[in-house]
Amino acid sequence: MTNNSIQPIGSNLPISFPYVYGENIESMYPDVRVSIERITPETAEKMLATNVKNRKIKHYPLSTLEEAISGGEWSLNGESIIFGINGTLLDGQHRLTSCVKTGKSIDAIVVRGIGGDTLDTIDSGTRRQLSDYVKMDGYKNYADVATIGKVLIRKDDIGIVPMLFDNNNTRHSTKAMRKFINECHDRRIEPLIPLIRLIGNRYKSIPRPMLAGLFDEFRKAGDDNLLEFVDQLAGKSPTCVPVGLLQLKFNEHGSDVSHGHGLYRKSVLAAYVLKAWNAYMRGDDMKR
Repeated sequence: MTNNSIQPIGSNLPISFPYVYGENIESMYPDVRVSIERITPETAEKMLATNVKNRKIKHYPLSTLEEAISGGEWSLNGESIIFGINGTLLDGQHRLTSCVKTGKSIDAIVVRGIGGDTLDTIDSGTRRQLSDYVKMDGYKNYADVATIGKVLIRKDDIGIVPMLFDNNNTRHSTKAMRKFINECHDRRIEPLIPLIRLIGNRYKSIPRPMLAGLFDEFRKAGDDNLLEFVDQLAGKSPTCVPVGLLQLKFNEHGSDVSHGHGLYRKSVLAAYVLKAWNAYMRGDDMKR
């Protein structure tokens, strides 16, 4: 059998369709079977019953998959559900669990008959991050755009206060985040990038995602107010300097807050930025 005679699975395309193929070595793996299947929640439960050697379920990919399936965003993308030669599930537990929990069927490529000694090679490649997709979408400042986009979609979903002060695990699918970024880039994301870079470079201990959420909220008071506030916070204004307390807490060399960890550190930093903003909006002397 020549390479040109290989027919894509489930395809009615002519043999001459211009795909590129490697050498056909199917005969070397007689136990391997590949199929495209519609998996119902009931079938997924049965498949999960064979899941005896897999890793612990992780909340993040599970919630993201559930949102995609529930929102009708699931599509056949070439990733496969894999079973070993003895019938045990090797890869796909998060997809199958999401299928069961949402009560909706999914379409997937299913591979059966893979050797059990290959388990440690599955999912060992580098997974694409949102910034990788944003770069492919053609955005210049793709890392900043991805960071700000993730913050703003979450802020819109749960509000500014939970976003700043709670360890909320709200997640969105990559498709939903890319759609949000495409819709909001020019209006909400791009204007924040130079402001976040300015303050982020001046005060190294302030997390940039936190600045994204705060500055987006501050913009409701008008772009001119936000721009003037950022200039004052950065020490660029000739009439005002940043709040002394902020200079102490956010200095580049670290401080008591800078050495904090987790939610406490984030909450304190957010509180001081809000304190400075409120002082600015009241017209208080920023030096006090």
